[in-house]
Amino acid sequence: MAQSRTRSDTLRAVVLGVGGQGLRRAQAIRLARGWSLAGVYDADPARAAAAARKLGCESWPDEATAIVGSAADVVVVATPPAAHDRQIESALHAHRHVLCEKPMTIHADTASFLAHDAERRGLVLATGFNHRFYSPVIQVIECVRSNRLGQICHVEAAIGHPPDDATLNGWLGDRGRSGGGVLIDNGSHLVDLIRSTAGELGPVKLEDARWHERKPGIDTYLKFCGESGTGATLRAECSWEHPERPYLAMEFVFEKGVARISAFPWKSEFVEYGKPRTANGHLRDRIAAKWLGFRAPGLESSLVRELEAIRQAIRGEARADASTDFGTAHDGARVAEIVESLRNQADAVMEDRQRSIGQAVPRSRCA
Repeated sequence: MAQSRTRSDTLRAVVLGVGGQGLRRAQAIRLARGWSLAGVYDADPARAAAAARKLGCESWPDEATAIVGSAADVVVVATPPAAHDRQIESALHAHRHVLCEKPMTIHADTASFLAHDAERRGLVLATGFNHRFYSPVIQVIECVRSNRLGQICHVEAAIGHPPDDATLNGWLGDRGRSGGGVLIDNGSHLVDLIRSTAGELGPVKLEDARWHERKPGIDTYLKFCGESGTGATLRAECSWEHPERPYLAMEFVFEKGVARISAFPWKSEFVEYGKPRTANGHLRDRIAAKWLGFRAPGLESSLVRELEAIRQAIRGEARADASTDFGTAHDGARVAEIVESLRNQADAVMEDRQRSIGQAVPRSRCA
């Protein structure tokens, strides 16, 4: 099906958007087995030309030419989120596979439509949830699949580091282009990780939210709770307010033990009740991250691992290492739906606060 659309064993990819994450995606394509970088496009022609010189590839003058004229097999969408749905649709109509940076779109109904459209056309539409490919996360997923510690009963999770001023003063701090703040940015990853480990989520409830004092509609802190379909409870927070914390920290309480993981610094710890704990500092990943960082700041092994899984799906190959799966379009759509629910709850709280200056604001709480 999808395999017949490729022209060789190597997948040619074009990257739309060469800001920070787009450059990382492009560098990962150059490093990943079975991939080649056909070219790049950016709304800023000078930035696209500079990236093309650095990457040794073509720079395309407009979006349509990049998608169709590049003869690429895969379109990688790394533009501001407000443009995602239109660019995904254009790529699918051109019969291209797509890897779209999270969030897949900022509108849940559009995300669902695109997921089904890709399926109907026999194309792979992947959501860029590369955090699934962090080594500590892979260990937790393997633990869940093996049932070594039994079912997950509870998850505590936190994600986020403050963006620098230059980033926040760009599209990230413009709600019309980004869709929001820390929730839609880092929180999309966290929601996906909770779903990937504890199972599909039921309704989620907002507990608290705070906003940037100078950026309308940009949330800097959001806390929520809920329950998965397997009965696991969860409490999670997304924050740009705590630079001293690890970027990602998760604790999983199982029936027969506890697992704790973090990223930046990389750590994992598993405690099976009645047995000695096992800990891992993931030295290999830390060394790899430093080496990859010389090619592009923030480039990491998870981006390359994710590409390998997507390539095998496009080629219709059995995976030699199936320790974790890449994020599908349906995963992206479901995360968009959960994020939209929380964003709507947060907007309602904000409106209530604006109407009730100086009064206590009621907050929804988990039962």
